[in-house]
Amino acid sequence: PKAYVNLQDSIIDHIYLLRRKELEPAQELIRRLKARRLYKCVLTQPIRSNDQNHQRMWRKNEDDIAMELVRTINGARCEDTFQKKFIKVEKRSIHHGRKEDNPVNLMRFLPKRELSLLDNPVLDLPLAKRVDEEDYA
Repeated sequence: PKAYVNLQDSIIDHIYLLRRKELEPAQELIRRLKARRLYKCVLTQPIRSNDQNHQRMWRKNEDDIAMELVRTINGARCEDTFQKKFIKVEKRSIHHGRKEDNPVNLMRFLPKRELSLLDNPVLDLPLAKRVDEEDYA
């Protein structure tokens, strides 16, 4: 029971206060969090299977994509101050159990302007239609 008094909710303070070289990256991250300098998602790029440029990007590994972004950003700024450590690239593939088929293709949609027609008798109900992926993505 006396040990419970000394328990903390977080090990973060312990890591932050230890003087060890191997903990410096973690301590820098803790300093960033305490200063509220949080990471931001600045780009999400859906890759379309029917676009050759997108497929070329998908075949690259994450480090190559990050380096290409660094070169592009530094070239636009005419300087070399932006570093790869500022970029986190994650490639993800979501198939929702449908593999190559988009599960949304099985759904049908009703335009908002026709929502008021849902109170009509059954024979006069509006027709919900499939929407092409290019129209909503």
